[in-house]
Amino acid sequence: MWNKLKYLLPFCIFCLCKSIFSQESEDIENPFLIWQPVENIKFYQLQVRDNEQEIILDEKVTETKYPLELEAGKYEHRVGLYNKFGKVYGFSEWIPFVIAKYKIPQVTSEKNNFGYKTDSIHTITIKGKYFLSKTKVFLKNASGNFPIISINRPTNNTIELVLNNQEGLVGDYDLTLENPGKKILFLEKFYTLTGLEVTTNNPPDEKEKPEEVKETKETKTEKKIPLTYPYWSSGLRSTLLPGWGQYHKEQKLKAILLDSSLLLSLIYFKFATDNFVADKSAYDTSVNQTLFMSVLVRQQSLVYFSFMQNESNFLKAEASSNQVYQASILVGAIYFINILDALFWKIPQEQTAIIPEKKLQFFTNIQNTSINRITRQTESQIEFGLKYSF
Repeated sequence: MWNKLKYLLPFCIFCLCKSIFSQESEDIENPFLIWQPVENIKFYQLQVRDNEQEIILDEKVTETKYPLELEAGKYEHRVGLYNKFGKVYGFSEWIPFVIAKYKIPQVTSEKNNFGYKTDSIHTITIKGKYFLSKTKVFLKNASGNFPIISINRPTNNTIELVLNNQEGLVGDYDLTLENPGKKILFLEKFYTLTGLEVTTNNPPDEKEKPEEVKETKETKTEKKIPLTYPYWSSGLRSTLLPGWGQYHKEQKLKAILLDSSLLLSLIYFKFATDNFVADKSAYDTSVNQTLFMSVLVRQQSLVYFSFMQNESNFLKAEASSNQVYQASILVGAIYFINILDALFWKIPQEQTAIIPEKKLQFFTNIQNTSINRITRQTESQIEFGLKYSF
């Protein structure tokens, strides 16, 4: 019966925290334990102990699901079975689990940030609380995500965003910070990108920020297209040239590893093939010598020795043939792994494939700026030119 208990009670922790059994959490606010029922068993004894090995819960239950009201920390649990006489006759092993309650991020720094396309690289420092290494950061509007070069975390309460203003589109962008457990902070118009940085000779109190910036025409040098799962275009590339599909998905390290593995396996296949050809040639030569000796020399001892030599050469050639077979299997396995990886290995949802179209682009930006509050005079500035992307 102990074996039955052991194999019919696979325990899983379902809570919105990172458990050692779960890859993604579902409900951090209401964690619970759940286990498979055992046939003909009506009552279970549930025990939970804390990190100091002290039992904090010891309860007789009828259901196979038990809600938990515990503080964040490390715990262990086990379940026992009641027999028909109302006695507990066996417990499962102690199984550890973790309850980690995440909080919504908070931002305490400036929430209205401005940048200009003339500044190709711009850094925003976000200060606040409840920033984690797993905190996701998005800066986007209706047109899409703003191009972020890197996300740095110099301290636990600071996040630095390095932005590519040159590739970004003019407009307002909202900031989204997301902790595990769908703890999301959304800040509207956190960052504004304008076309030109305007300077006038008016006194500081008569200056105003650009009130309208309109991008009229821009011929983009590249087009970002989301990759859809499965990634057929990447799979076709890896079929034609191993590693190409991984480069297309911007997984350069994996492409290098797969190409290196395939190259080493091809070298091994070439080495095994050369050995087989040499061993087979030696075997054919010994067979011919044996035939010559048996027909012309007619000495039984020499013929017998030659037959023994033939058998040795045959076994050696057979071993070389097996080595060629193993090498071919290795080459084929790496090649198909390369294709399957390019097809089915998922990438982050925000990642896109960059398809270059034209390196030479013509752009035009028109900006109307109010230069005097009293007279309501405005000044129009136009930026245009050619840009070549390398």
